[in-house]
Amino acid sequence: MAEGKYRVSAQAEGFEAGTAEVDLQGAGGHQDFALKTIKDTQDVVKQMTGQEYITSLPEDTPQHRKMKDVFYNTCTGCHEPNYILQNRFDEKGWEAILNLMARVYNGGGEFGGPDISPFPVMQYYKKELATYLAEMRGPGQSPMQIKLHARPKGEAARAIVTEYSIPVVDADPATTDNGFPTNDGTNWSLGTPSALNQSRGLHDSQTDRNGNIWFTTSEPNYTRTVSMVDTKTGSVTNIKVPGLNGMAALTHGLSMDQKGILWATVIGDPRSSGGSLMRVDPSTMKYEVIPPPKGNTGASTSVDVDTKGNVWATTSTGAIRYDPNTHEFKEFKSPTLTDNGPGGSYGIAADRMGNGWWTQINIDRVNRADIESGKTQEFKEAPRAARADGVLTAEDKKLYELAGTELTDFSAWWSQGPRRMGADKNGDTIWVCDYWGGNLEKYDIRTLKSTAYKYPTPESAPYDASVDKNHNVWVNLTNGDSVARFDPKTEQWTEYSLPTRGIDLRHISLDERDGVTRIVVGYTRNSKIARMQVRSRQELQALKAQAQQLSAQAKP
Repeated sequence: MAEGKYRVSAQAEGFEAGTAEVDLQGAGGHQDFALKTIKDTQDVVKQMTGQEYITSLPEDTPQHRKMKDVFYNTCTGCHEPNYILQNRFDEKGWEAILNLMARVYNGGGEFGGPDISPFPVMQYYKKELATYLAEMRGPGQSPMQIKLHARPKGEAARAIVTEYSIPVVDADPATTDNGFPTNDGTNWSLGTPSALNQSRGLHDSQTDRNGNIWFTTSEPNYTRTVSMVDTKTGSVTNIKVPGLNGMAALTHGLSMDQKGILWATVIGDPRSSGGSLMRVDPSTMKYEVIPPPKGNTGASTSVDVDTKGNVWATTSTGAIRYDPNTHEFKEFKSPTLTDNGPGGSYGIAADRMGNGWWTQINIDRVNRADIESGKTQEFKEAPRAARADGVLTAEDKKLYELAGTELTDFSAWWSQGPRRMGADKNGDTIWVCDYWGGNLEKYDIRTLKSTAYKYPTPESAPYDASVDKNHNVWVNLTNGDSVARFDPKTEQWTEYSLPTRGIDLRHISLDERDGVTRIVVGYTRNSKIARMQVRSRQELQALKAQAQQLSAQAKP
């Protein structure tokens, strides 16, 4: 590290954070920390991840098991459970929150509009949920048994994470800290940050060939469509695609092709009736918005590039493929659009044979478009076993069977919830993350057979997958505030904790330049981007020897 003044800190769950100012001069410096134990359980739970909160909820009675499933399936579709459960309210307080959430969807708008009845599932369970939440996180003694995740050790402790703080878009000086969030999750004792502090919006992130990181913005603003972080200086450059009413057009998915060109899905471009593709050249910062022709469904969320350079994107009814050489679009429809919930597409990946795959979260489908025949084939994932099995009544089951097409982020107790996915561009597999089911699902692109690998820590909520050159699968764990690596050869998992709490991970990408694998994730709730690299034992030993040598040289 360069000479200068640094703020150094250390923290662990169950302990107060230690912080010190260090003036690094000469060969090196040394700073000890003695962390004080937190005696108040309420202060400990503020530090917990969403996974730890859910694991700590008891399962000792049929009603506890039922309501734990109902809460997890209904209230964690678009934010982590630690944001909810860090608070304590009585039954009336929780019911007031449920009344609001029954009419608000994940984008912050009003569910169904003022003339539509509230979200049926939350409305149906409102009284039971309010009673349950008041028991677990109310003013009285809670039956929760705090279960903290084991601290990293071995390889998991060798991860080096660099975080880049992103200035809040259209920052309000009165509600930000010099343009940055007042709470960005750095200090765990402050609890999970609110998304209402202007820090929400950063979505997908991708490293370009120069080592700079680009990201999309999915929340309404006047400044950002896509942006670039200079990884040497930390400065941010924004590109605005003019949207409606003077606002920036929004983006969601982001991927890079073989030539280093970035591709994103863009919504709100007045030149197109639906979502478009966006092409960005990082070397010139020039962009082009490419709308699908009339008669084609517009792009929606995720995007991927196949081995031939074709760009795939999800739509509300399936997927589209764009050929940058011929400028031709081809559309593929999902065979099933409604099945106890809406069948909109979310995650997408293109295999090395040039076929496109996409998920339908709410109806547990994975689809494959055969590029040669032009036909689409669907795979319905097997229902998952849940704590509520054998507890739900006939009325409960009827509710889920009547679930309509207006529902968003909805999950029944049997749902796997396949979200985003990744393709092994050098192999014959597609990997799908089952958000509620807690699985990593493998699809063989030749035999079309699937195999599920359960994540060992329950309720971690795997969200997206990316495959490195050695066929390892990297997954972001939304509820764990962490990422994990799955080795298909050994079928072993390694989890790497990230330094910030409540980050709402929704995308993961890889930067494999110079023989080094770097993992890149964006913190949707915290306005940060993280780049992670795992050091080997040999690298650490070499650094330790270098530090000892410098220290010896500095002694008189």
